[in-house]
Amino acid sequence: MHNIILIGSYHRNKGNCNHFELLKILEKIKPDVIFEEKPPSNYDVYYKDKTRSCLESDAVNLYLEKNNLTQVLVDDDIMPPDKSEYMYNQIEKRSHNYRNLIDTNSIYTEHYGFRYLNSVDCLKYYHAIENEIDETLKFINDEKLFPIRKSWLKWLEKRDNVMMTNIYNYSKNNYYNTGIFLVGTAHRGSIIEKIPEYNSNEGIILNFNYSDYEDII
Repeated sequence: MHNIILIGSYHRNKGNCNHFELLKILEKIKPDVIFEEKPPSNYDVYYKDKTRSCLESDAVNLYLEKNNLTQVLVDDDIMPPDKSEYMYNQIEKRSHNYRNLIDTNSIYTEHYGFRYLNSVDCLKYYHAIENEIDETLKFINDEKLFPIRKSWLKWLEKRDNVMMTNIYNYSKNNYYNTGIFLVGTAHRGSIIEKIPEYNSNEGIILNFNYSDYEDII
């Protein structure tokens, strides 16, 4: 059986969302394999030379001190579109609702950690944030911003597909009972939406768990 628990994360320590809490989750699940939202080219800097770190790598490195684990880095080296930061700055300047949604999401992440990041409420907040981005761009009505938004969404879609394809390709060629897909929680909703499509088209069915976190988180 190929069972995968989808865990949304935040990439950096923030209150109750921290690498010690993620370590507790890893110790409860005791996965055979972990799929990480990092390109394979980043393995050395996070896990060999350790010249870079993030919440997830700190937790995994601590886990590996006492446990065995197969790591599969599944993201791609795709650079974000030019001027995406400029676009988000314009949205933040013009939308009080956007700023409020971002601040509230941040507070909930800090206070409730992984329980919030993997909740239905978190999915709703990210959906509301995306809607507010689109509504604010319509309000600003700057023709230079629409192509940036389109490129940004295309970039995210491509990364999601690369990660899912790499997970399914690994699973076709390797047996494991329990895996974890550790991904930034901003990707979690779109990944969940893609699971039925990939299970139908890839010639293998992966049993994703993305809702029943009792006794895990």
